[in-house]
Amino acid sequence: MNTIKPYLKFKMLAVLMWSFACGLPLLLTTTTLATRLAQNNISMEIIGLFGLATLAYAGKYFLTPLMELISIPFLQSRLGRARSWMLLMIPLIMLGFEVIGYLAPTAENIPILFAIVVIVVLFSSIMDIAEAEYRIELMEADEFAYGVACYTAGYRLGMITGGGIALLLAYYDGWQFSYHCMALCMLIAIPAILLQKHKYYPQAAIKKSLLSIYLDPVMDIMKRPYALSLLALVATYNYAESLLLLIVNPFLLQAGFTLAEIGIWQGSFGGVFALMGSLFAGIINTRINFIRTLDICAILYASINLVFIPLTMLGNHSFAHYLFYLQSIISNLILGVSTAAFGMLIASQSQRPYTASQNAFLTSVMAAAKMLLMSVSGLLIYQLHYLSFFIFIFMLLPCLLLLLKRYQRVIGNSLS
Repeated sequence: MNTIKPYLKFKMLAVLMWSFACGLPLLLTTTTLATRLAQNNISMEIIGLFGLATLAYAGKYFLTPLMELISIPFLQSRLGRARSWMLLMIPLIMLGFEVIGYLAPTAENIPILFAIVVIVVLFSSIMDIAEAEYRIELMEADEFAYGVACYTAGYRLGMITGGGIALLLAYYDGWQFSYHCMALCMLIAIPAILLQKHKYYPQAAIKKSLLSIYLDPVMDIMKRPYALSLLALVATYNYAESLLLLIVNPFLLQAGFTLAEIGIWQGSFGGVFALMGSLFAGIINTRINFIRTLDICAILYASINLVFIPLTMLGNHSFAHYLFYLQSIISNLILGVSTAAFGMLIASQSQRPYTASQNAFLTSVMAAAKMLLMSVSGLLIYQLHYLSFFIFIFMLLPCLLLLLKRYQRVIGNSLS
């Protein structure tokens, strides 16, 4: 009972609700959008380049100091800085979803659609920064792992809704209706933002130059003996998910799967197992080292994605459907656990007085690598074709495992 008691606190429900809204835009601007573009016969090269539109996620670190300097009238005095930024971003992201749903992805609209995606990702990044700052400050030491697990569960549910559920809605009533429903889903965060009691640790007002504001948090990280290993791990740990993100749904459509089939398994069953994995991670990470969790999840995730290799040869065969269902369930379960463990890695390296800035810096490093990998995935498909592409992803696994081992050894030496 003691292992689940922390989940029963209102603050955990609040984290779950607003992290759902944080996770919603990611797939709606990547995988789901890529599926829509593929349906309209947009080339894989252009679809891959849409990964560059999401590079604003990598700009979080540059946005954080600016957010600290800008005071939002009326809201900030009542809600505090972080919650006021979250609340402001919700209607702006909703408006962006409505515009994306309205625009037909024709050749002449591609530049406009690209620009709108950049703007939505920018607003989403601001909301992510504010959420991370508020959540980290909100949690007590013994609630930390559970808070990260709730954040991961909510974020993953947002991704599943923006992925599988959005595809189902598009299948039954068109893309404009789907994006309209996704916009309405953003409203779920508002009660949590307004009702959760504000907890804010004010910092002493110290006059700093803009250069110092940006450099001090980074230099604090770089002074650590394990800094290079940390940055390399943050940049590359999600390499497989990044390379697959824009590619999987167009591949499944080409293999003969329908939007409904993809949506049901990615949205409903996938969502259940992602939630299970995220909440289970909160319990696991209080008992074993989260680096060990990352190690195991990396092996399992790379292995389950080998299922795509026979799918390249089976096409729309009934056995191919069972393989896809297996991959969808297990991969979502693994990603639920690994994302929570990865969140603990990021949060553990974000230390006062630079909590928000260091969290933003590390997630910016992760996002930059992720979006660059996404942007080249279409070109890799063009050069390698699907079969070689899936084998290539698996062959990179030993490099990641060596990096994990090195990080664990270096950080162990620095703490001894």
